[in-house]
Amino acid sequence: MNLFTLPSAELEIEERRLPKMPDEIEQIVLAHPDVEKHGFQYIDWQFEGDDIIFLSCTAYDDESGGANNNHDANFLTFHRIEDFREKGK
Repeated sequence: MNLFTLPSAELEIEERRLPKMPDEIEQIVLAHPDVEKHGFQYIDWQFEGDDIIFLSCTAYDDESGGANNNHDANFLTFHRIEDFREKGK
């Protein structure tokens, strides 16, 4: 599972459900094409050196059939964006 795969240009996504980098970069960092059953919400983040680390309440697939909807998180996931300043260039 690669949560950092960016969606294709033709993929329709409701942006309010997607966490982003700060406004001056405008880059989607977590996404899934099925917005009905997948979501990444209530992000808590901080800087760690040149990286951003963050937690997400995540609704995603699992061995029990996945989340009931995009808001009913079934995971608390940890993520790291290494050298985030370089990714915005």
